[in-house]
Amino acid sequence: MGLLLPVEEVIFTEHCYKKIEGNALFIGRQTTYLDENSLNLLLKKYGLSLSAGFTYEYDHKTIGAKGQNFITERCFMRSIGVGKVDCLDVTDYEGAEIVHDLGYPVPESLLNRYDFIYNGGCFDNMFNPGVAIVNLSKMLRPGGRVVCLESVSSWNCPYIMFSPAWFWDYYVTNGFTDCKVYIASYHDTEELFFGPCDWYFANLEADRNGAPPEAIENNHLVIVTIAEKGSASTSERQPIQDQYRLDDGWRKQFDKNVESMRSCKRPIVLGRNGKENYPEYLTHLGKIGVGIHPQPAIRRFKKFVRRNITAARIVANMLRREFT
Repeated sequence: MGLLLPVEEVIFTEHCYKKIEGNALFIGRQTTYLDENSLNLLLKKYGLSLSAGFTYEYDHKTIGAKGQNFITERCFMRSIGVGKVDCLDVTDYEGAEIVHDLGYPVPESLLNRYDFIYNGGCFDNMFNPGVAIVNLSKMLRPGGRVVCLESVSSWNCPYIMFSPAWFWDYYVTNGFTDCKVYIASYHDTEELFFGPCDWYFANLEADRNGAPPEAIENNHLVIVTIAEKGSASTSERQPIQDQYRLDDGWRKQFDKNVESMRSCKRPIVLGRNGKENYPEYLTHLGKIGVGIHPQPAIRRFKKFVRRNITAARIVANMLRREFT
């Protein structure tokens, strides 16, 4: 899908909580949908500034950036001080430095190599996403963080649509120090890419089975997960869904790991100023991606005009056929 403006805001909130530094990895080259003006708006929103000597790099490789003036994902990460950024993809068609199919184990040279990993919609187009999530964990250093964006509804023809529990159960079972799961709701491609999107927190303790929510009123859904690896975290333990977690030993260990996660101070994105108490399974927190793109009203107006011009043309053609 790409490195979307609403998700870029999520990454900025994560950076403000705990500085992102070291080595970063992107799963596939990522179209950022971010120009210079939007980047400056995002920096200003979070009280950040570009470092001395910062230079812009523009995206001439990814398909989504064709004909645009978007910056690269490397440039985006450099804006918050990350100097080393790699891209891994199944082919090098958009310029990835590392070519590897994440459906198979990664080579030893990539293990414990990265402090930050971003997956912008790779798993939902793969045959073996379970192998892929293990690979990402293995490539992540202790203390490192992974952000995953995946489909929850059928937009853009995914192989697989994910539930919140699929991610939560994996990271809890493998003893990660924290995992936060969110749902973003959008109505069309422009809302997804540029924002704003409706933003929900998924409280998996309120519903351990963590089923995907229903997409209603012509909307679509994606899941965004933030997880942090600990020094004792594992990668290859396979979770069992709660309704089948009948072995008492399994359940006790899972609950122990959940209790350990509660000690993490990571705030909920768009949460209530640190006073986090959301007893429902899904809580609407507001809209994310507000004010990053400078002209959302103009985009909506242009879309309205295009739709109405198309409708007018259809009516005109019908009338022409009727009276000729």
